[in-house]
Order: sequence, then C-alpha cells, then structure tokens
Amino acid sequence: MKSIVQVLTFVSVTLISFESASQDFLQYERDVEDIAIQIPGNIHNEDVCDVLISQLDGIESDIEEIFEEDISLSADAVHSLKKAAIQSDALSSFLRAISASSNGGFITKKQLNIVRQILDFMMFDIYMGKFCVNLYEIRIGLYKAIIALQREGDKDLKLVAYIKSNEGLNFTKMEMGLAFHEYRKIWSNEDDLTDIKYEVIKIECNYLKDY
Repeated sequence: MKSIVQVLTFVSVTLISFESASQDFLQYERDVEDIAIQIPGNIHNEDVCDVLISQLDGIESDIEEIFEEDISLSADAVHSLKKAAIQSDALSSFLRAISASSNGGFITKKQLNIVRQILDFMMFDIYMGKFCVNLYEIRIGLYKAIIALQREGDKDLKLVAYIKSNEGLNFTKMEMGLAFHEYRKIWSNEDDLTDIKYEVIKIECNYLKDY
C-alpha cells in the first residue's frame, strides 16, 4: 500500500503539471499581443507583414491541433486558447486586407471589431454616397489605406478604382473582385509614408454573373 506521503506527492506533482500546462496555453494570448504591438511600426513593410501573418497563422494552427488532441483542459485554458485563435485569425485578416503584405485578402466587419480591441487604429467614412461602393480610410500613424465595401446587394462585383496622390504625380488603377460584406484595400501610401494626400477620381462597379 502506498503511503499517504507518496499519494500526496503524486497529487502535488499532477497539479503542478496541469498548472504548468495552463500557463503554457496562456502564452498564445501573449504571443498574439506581442505581434499586435509590432504592427503599427511595420504595417508599411511588406516583408515584416508577411512574417507576422505567418506567425499568426501558426498560432491558429497550433491551437487547432491542441483542441484535436484528447487532453483535459481547464475552463480557463479553453477560454484563453479560443480567444487567442479568434484574435490571431482577425489580425491575420487585417494584415492581408490593410497592410503592405504580399498576401492580399479581405476582412469582415466582425473581424475589424475584434482587431479594434487589441490594435489602435482610426477608420473614417470618405466620399459618402459618391461612388458605387462605400469607402473608408484606415489610418495607423502615418500609414493610410483606402478600403472598399459593397453598399448593397449580395453578389460579388468587379471593381476598378482610379486614384491619384502625391499632388497628382502618382496615379493608381486598381482592379479587383469584391464580395458582399468584405472590406478590401484599393490604395495605400505604403511606398511613401509622406504621401498623405489622395483623390479617388472614379470607381467602376460591375456585378459578376452567376454561372
């Protein structure tokens, strides 16, 4: 028969083990916070943004694997992991949609609201009602980006935007698809943060046919 000391020792070691595991799981939240801190100073840097996206996607993948494993998790650990997974997914989408990353993408309103909780940025309505889509300016420090959102409808559309900046010296023509309820970037000053003045000249919208 095991002595009481042996049993208590086993229980103590087990509790310490579970406590350490919970602390390890909390690290994912801290990792997401650390990445968020790096975004404002690097949002115009393509290479850095690509690395941050990779790190965020890695966090989300790791958490998915943890939930797939047959292990006992405390309620606090589950909450922390789910929070980190949701935040990493939203931040990854934010970088794809807003930053200078080469991995272009989109972000939803729900994801934008999640990012607001962990990243300080400003968002303004611009050219209200003037074009066939709603336009918004995202501002983080000196970085500016224009994002578009469908005003109405439930079909994908093809968008062509014409924008001039840098006192008219720079001209941009952006062609892209835009799905309903998704924000996408049509312009940014990633190449020159001093280029803060822009003008959206024209936007053409054509709804894509169902096939």
